Amino acid sequence: MKLKPICILLSLGMAGQLGGGDASASTCENPPGLSAKILSDTIINEETLTISSLYPFPGTMTGLTFQQDSIVTQNGWQYMAYYTGDRKVAVGRRKLPSDGWEIAEIKDYTIHSNDSHNTISLGVCPLDGTLHLSFDHHVSTLNYASSKPGILSNPENYEWDGELFGPVVSSLSGLRVNGVTYPRFVTTPEGHLLFIFRMGTSGDGDSVLFKYDGRQHKWKDLGMFVSRKGIYEGKEGTTHSRNAYFDRFIYDHTGRLHVTWVFREHYGSISNHDICYAYSCLLYTSDAADE
Repeated sequence: MKLKPICILLSLGMAGQLGGGDASASTCENPPGLSAKILSDTIINEETLTISSLYPFPGTMTGLTFQQDSIVTQNGWQYMAYYTGDRKVAVGRRKLPSDGWEIAEIKDYTIHSNDSHNTISLGVCPLDGTLHLSFDHHVSTLNYASSKPGILSNPENYEWDGELFGPVVSSLSGLRVNGVTYPRFVTTPEGHLLFIFRMGTSGDGDSVLFKYDGRQHKWKDLGMFVSRKGIYEGKEGTTHSRNAYFDRFIYDHTGRLHVTWVFREHYGSISNHDICYAYSCLLYTSDAADE
C-alpha cells in the first residue's frame, strides 16, 4: 500500500477561526497562518486488502472518513494498522523520521467479510504504554486486541512481532459486546482511553461509551450517550428510532471533549438531518467520568 500525498483542509472552529469554503476546497490552499509540507512518501505493503466492486460496499479498507484512527504517533514512533492481502490484521511501526517500517501480524484472526465498513481503529493509552485495536465490524460481535503494557513507552526494548499482542476477544473486562459498528478510540488528556461505537443498525442504534483506565488496566462501561429513541417529524413522516453519525471526537487544550454529528432516521443517507454539537467536561478525569 503506497501512502500518497493528500490535500488536508484544516478547520479551526475551536480556536475561533474557520478555514475552508469552496475556494479552498478547489485550490487546496492552507488557511492563513498555517502551512504543511510532505516529509516522505513511503510504502508499507504493496499487497493490501481492497474490496471488489462486485460487493455492496467496495473499496479500500484504510483511511476512510469515519475511521478514528488508522495511524497514530506516540513518543516519536508512528503506528499504522491495515489488512494484508491474505486478510490478516497487520500493525506497522517506524521510528520517525525513518521510512523503514516493521510489521507485526495478529495471527489468530482472519477477516472474512467483503465490506469496506469493517476498518481497523487504533488507540493509544499513554499511562500504561498499550496499543489497542478494534476491527472488522458492521453490526458485529466485538473484535478487540491489545498489546502488552509498556511497548509504546519504551519501544526500543521490544522486538516488533505479533507476540506483543494478546488474543482477539469479544468482551471488554468480561462484558461481551455485540452489534458493533464504527469503533473509535480517543486518548484522554490524562492518558486514559475512550472507546466509542454504535450498537445497533443504521437508523436504529445507540451510541455507547467505554473507558479504559490506564492505571488499573481495565475497561468500564459508561453506557449509552446518544439514544436511538424518540419521535421525529420529517419529510418522510414520523419515525421512532435513529442513530448518530459522528465526525471526530476531539479534546481541546482545556480538557473539554467536542463532537458533531447528524442523525439518520432509516437505512440510507437521504434521511440524514440536522448538524448537532455536544461537549463534555466530565470525561477528563477518571473520577468525574466514573460518577
